[in-house]
Amino acid sequence: MKKIHLLMALAGVALIALIGCESTSTQNHEESVILTADQIQILTPSATIAKGVAVDDDHEIFVGENNRTRYRTPLLRMDVQARSVPNDMILTAHWQGDDEENPEYGYEFGPEGLVFERPIVVAYALDLVDSPSDVDLDLLSMYYDREDGTYEQIYSYIYFEPVFNPNGGYHDVDFKIWVVGWVDHFSKYIIATGPPTGVGLR
Repeated sequence: MKKIHLLMALAGVALIALIGCESTSTQNHEESVILTADQIQILTPSATIAKGVAVDDDHEIFVGENNRTRYRTPLLRMDVQARSVPNDMILTAHWQGDDEENPEYGYEFGPEGLVFERPIVVAYALDLVDSPSDVDLDLLSMYYDREDGTYEQIYSYIYFEPVFNPNGGYHDVDFKIWVVGWVDHFSKYIIATGPPTGVGLR
């Protein structure tokens, strides 16, 4: 993990306070930019620390029709606005990194095909192995796996969460990378580096 100066960290905290890892927007952020598998580089658990050393558990999240739900774990976050679902229900998230044939860094969400009245926010933690430069963060996005060999890029951004380093005092912090995306229906969503900036969505 990289270290940055305290002033930069404080600036980052101010920016997070402004944009955060959540959204209250009702705009439909999911758009259609469809790419083939050879146009993107799919991240796998072996490229990361967070899930490369341990298989994540499945998740079950109770969501109330008229209540906002904020789900937080070290590896997965979800923000569901009130009146996003038609009734009280259980949402599920199944980690895709343990798929023996096609491990992908992401989750398959359920109920499959559920369409939200208001887009929800999902975020995946990403701790890169020794050489973060191997992954171009400028090209990192969240994708809807259409399971036909193509991937639909959705609106997403990278969020750096400052974490104070107890061994470095107050002058240094580490940071945790989150890939944040807006989705309007449930399916399988993974993260990958895509085409050059300007071709896809950012």
